[in-house]
Amino acid sequence: MEREHQQRYYELGQRYWWLAGKYRIIRDTIERHLGVAGAKRMLLDLGCGPGNLLDVLALHGETYGSDFSPDALRFCRDRDHRRVFQADFHALPVRPASFDLITCIDVLEHLRDDRRAIAELHEALRPSGLLVATVPAFQALWGDHDELYGHFRRYRARELRDRLVAGGFVPLKVTYFEPLFFAPLWLYRTWKRLVPRSGGLDKRDDFIDLPSWLNALLTRMIAAERFPIRHLSFPFGVTLLAVARKPAA
Repeated sequence: MEREHQQRYYELGQRYWWLAGKYRIIRDTIERHLGVAGAKRMLLDLGCGPGNLLDVLALHGETYGSDFSPDALRFCRDRDHRRVFQADFHALPVRPASFDLITCIDVLEHLRDDRRAIAELHEALRPSGLLVATVPAFQALWGDHDELYGHFRRYRARELRDRLVAGGFVPLKVTYFEPLFFAPLWLYRTWKRLVPRSGGLDKRDDFIDLPSWLNALLTRMIAAERFPIRHLSFPFGVTLLAVARKPAA
């Protein structure tokens, strides 16, 4: 991706309802599990992209970012995130037991061998270290967006949980979120599949410009899900959130 694409995705992460609301849930999850901000910890955002989550993690310790894209890493460095490195997520170039927390936000679906990547994450974490991950949910919601962004799959909760357990993790929380958007997204993507391509509708992602008032409302709707997620797990939704711990030595 070129710089303008990184800039676009960074801005989407800051303001676009789908991403801004999701990042608020992720931020709340991290804060609740890590506790006091600023404590001395080693943190890694795997698949950091333009660095939206690095801004959050930097409040909680010494933060590193990794991405396969040189353009993403260059963009992060330009924003003063210097501890970033390029990596193949199937073979992380880090010492075992290096990190207290690893975030893996919308990454596993991009990897052909997600089981191997989960094993790498397990090895990179210190005993009792935490993994916070999100992935897209339900193959029935597959659409152009998945194809354009190089996804191999979408997940169900049990499938993700089983992969984490097989990789040596103890799942603490596996929940869907954004349940109110399941039916609208299924209808939208079904409609896109049925519209003939010859009619002029090219494949494109789902980041559709909305009026500012509607964008703000939808952002608040998704962000508000962080409150029930603290106490329960949604039975369905568009995205999956997982929190898992590496067992103590």
